Amino acid sequence: INGFFLTHPNNNWLNTSHVDNTTDTAAYIDIPNSDIFDIATGDFTIECWLKYTCTNIGSAYNVAVSCGNGVGGTGFAIATHTDGDIRFVINATVVNNNSLSNVGEWYHVVGLRTAGTAYLYINNAAIHNLSSGNVGNTITNTTGFTIGKSAATDNKNYNDAVDDVRFYNRALSTAEIAKNYRHGTAKHKPLGS
Repeated sequence: INGFFLTHPNNNWLNTSHVDNTTDTAAYIDIPNSDIFDIATGDFTIECWLKYTCTNIGSAYNVAVSCGNGVGGTGFAIATHTDGDIRFVINATVVNNNSLSNVGEWYHVVGLRTAGTAYLYINNAAIHNLSSGNVGNTITNTTGFTIGKSAATDNKNYNDAVDDVRFYNRALSTAEIAKNYRHGTAKHKPLGS
């Protein structure tokens, strides 16, 4: 897989907002279990645009993209947290931006693993990297790949828009991350513009 879109790359996005602030009314995309996402200990990249929000609807996490049980076990996820940050979670080890994000703002989020180290990029900036914990451990997908909720549980649904989700079975270079960010900025404008 070399960066195929998992959402439609036009001027539409997946609106995962909960109609009545419950966990059962949100839209999501579920891709059944596939060996494509069995990464083992290899390099990979997951990227998306997400409109930041985090509402505690049964969990402190709102999962935008998930493979396996990325928030609580084997797998990976891009999620927001009620602490106000954006997180790349890999094998239950958190790589986060440690700062408050603006509600309603679009963010380009890239989580990647290369040579046993996990990296988080937000809006083309390298935010944090981590080589400890479980980041280098094997990833085997047994629950599928989802956009808009956790692949493993029903209480970590995302509560806003997710767009241009891409999965790569390799680590993107910083030049490739910058190119994808620039490409998406016209569609994902900052608040007030």
